[in-house]
Amino acid sequence: MNSTANPPPPPPPPPEPTEREKLDFEREKFVSERDARTAEGQRTERDVRVKERQAYSRWTNPLMVAVVGAVILGYFNHQISKDNSLDAQSGRERQLAADAFKAENANVVEILKLNDPEKIKNGFCLLLKAKSLTTTSTVSAVQSYVDAHKGVSTPGSPLDEMNVSTTGIARV
Repeated sequence: MNSTANPPPPPPPPPEPTEREKLDFEREKFVSERDARTAEGQRTERDVRVKERQAYSRWTNPLMVAVVGAVILGYFNHQISKDNSLDAQSGRERQLAADAFKAENANVVEILKLNDPEKIKNGFCLLLKAKSLTTTSTVSAVQSYVDAHKGVSTPGSPLDEMNVSTTGIARV
């Protein structure tokens, strides 16, 4: 065989596509692009749904629910304890007023046990002078007793010279 032999002739060029083949090619291209767009739209829609679920699940996460619940509970506990402390404070004030009223009445009862009008009058004058009586009803009752028994004391007694008012005793 001869090394100087002629190389094989190049293959003939492919035949020109027919009109039908061109249309089929365009149709396949269109279908594949449409399928790609549909798949992309479905992926985008799926991604949006996943993000919505993640945003919702962020608030329904048990840890987040526990934290929000603890904050709300702490706020209401604070409000309740504040209200209770105000109630307790006003209760203490009422109790102190009741105790003062009882102490006043105990003093009045002790003076009434003396059974001598002069001693009772002197005791009431002393209570009024020391401003031991703070309740207006008690002060007015004691004052009316002192006023009603002004003439009971012996002549020349220092009580005759005293004028007892609702705010205390004033010398004439």
